[in-house]
Amino acid sequence: HRALGVEVHAVLRFALAPAMDFYMRRRSSGREGLDAVKGPVILVANHSSHMDTPVILASLPRKLRKRTAVAAAADYFYRNRLTAAVVSLVFNTVPIDRNGGGMGRKTTGNLDNLLDQGWNLLVYPEGSRSPDASMRRPHAGIGFLARHTGATILPVAIWGSEAVLPKGANLPRRNHVHVAFGTPFELPDATAGGAKLGNQAVADMMMWHVAELLPARYRGVYTSAAAVSAAEPPPN
Repeated sequence: HRALGVEVHAVLRFALAPAMDFYMRRRSSGREGLDAVKGPVILVANHSSHMDTPVILASLPRKLRKRTAVAAAADYFYRNRLTAAVVSLVFNTVPIDRNGGGMGRKTTGNLDNLLDQGWNLLVYPEGSRSPDASMRRPHAGIGFLARHTGATILPVAIWGSEAVLPKGANLPRRNHVHVAFGTPFELPDATAGGAKLGNQAVADMMMWHVAELLPARYRGVYTSAAAVSAAEPPPN
């Protein structure tokens, strides 16, 4: 993984950066708070485009980026050996099973090992790209992983990428893209009322932190507590 971290930095700098600069005017905020971040951290982000991963990685400080792996859907990116090899090399991905609440036992064990080795992990708790760029309920599995590992959580919001490469599109278009990094935080053991937090509640808590960084039109179900309660989480 150490070698792959160097490869990711090189690919982003020399191969993808010119293409991203052509199609996107990238802006980031909150980077000044990342210098003091000590791994391992779980970077939790909303997701609406295949451009999200390269843009978020490119926005990270090099020290954080070179030790960050990306959770990728096994049923989408690892069906084909060539695709799997490319995304693994270019983005330092690790496969995750989107069934079983988003984290099967094998997946959790693999991610556990990565975090134990000091790697950071970029995850998209919604499980797939949002078709309209608005936030949806996350899989409960990310809540389990966060509770189980006790890793620091870093909320990340990205918007504008949905116009560059929308879900279903084959060719990119030009647009402004913004990445906002929130304040890293530790998960509480219980709610303010003393109730134990379950996996879905923890997943929702993390996504609330992401929603707070987004413009209102992207917040989707996280516009209000009532909207979250009314929205069904993904099937386990």
